Amino acid sequence: MEFSRDRNSVSSLQAHLVFVTKYRRKILTQESSRLIEESFQSVAKGNSLKGVSSRKYGQAKLPKPYGKAALWSPSYFVSSVGGAPLKVL
Repeated sequence: MEFSRDRNSVSSLQAHLVFVTKYRRKILTQESSRLIEESFQSVAKGNSLKGVSSRKYGQAKLPKPYGKAALWSPSYFVSSVGGAPLKVL
């Protein structure tokens, strides 16, 4: 397990994020899911997952719900997973 070490703290925070596409439309394909996963992995430390993945999704000329500019709803859910192994999640 990796720990984040700061001047006054040591921590390990794992979270399970659930993002919902705009209007809850089923538009993600295997190709687009792969592109989004790569985007998430490359920007996870910067905490701008939705913005970067939506921009890359659009640059790949993939369809957004109703032809709108947004891919994601502004809402999100986050829950601590308490160190559960990825296989369990």
